[in-house]
Amino acid sequence: MSESGDGGGKLVIIIFGGLGCLVVGLALIGILAALAIPSFVQYMQRAKAAEAIGITSTVADQVSAEYELSCEFPPSLPPTADVDTCCGGELCASDPEAMAVWEEAGLFGLSHEAYFSYETEQIDSSTYEIRAEADFSCGGANHVETIQLTAHGDPPNCRLEQAPRVTTNEFQ
Repeated sequence: MSESGDGGGKLVIIIFGGLGCLVVGLALIGILAALAIPSFVQYMQRAKAAEAIGITSTVADQVSAEYELSCEFPPSLPPTADVDTCCGGELCASDPEAMAVWEEAGLFGLSHEAYFSYETEQIDSSTYEIRAEADFSCGGANHVETIQLTAHGDPPNCRLEQAPRVTTNEFQ
């Protein structure tokens, strides 16, 4: 009988030992997930923010080309979406009327599906601004990309100078 008592004790230790390993393993997985998920979310947000850099650069190039031909800025263009709909890294709900104005301008091939709201504005007679804005944190600070173009020269030698890009990054 003492042998079966010892064997039963070993069985209890093996069962609790196995559960202990399982608990430790689950705890390690939980810790790794807690560390990895925020990094992954930031990675995804930064990848989506790259859209704004590409599109604002393309619009700036198109505005510059148009200005060099006509020595006039194109008309200011309305926001393509309400920034509140550009929330949580989801695609913005584009404003069909604003998108029609952008398409009518004929300069910009902007998709109806975007993570940012885009707009352009002639600030004064020599300054034009291109802006992209989104709210990845839904109610927090917005992520904004801005390019300003400044006019130089007189006709027929008109040109635009691009100021350094200004980024207000909600992730930092």
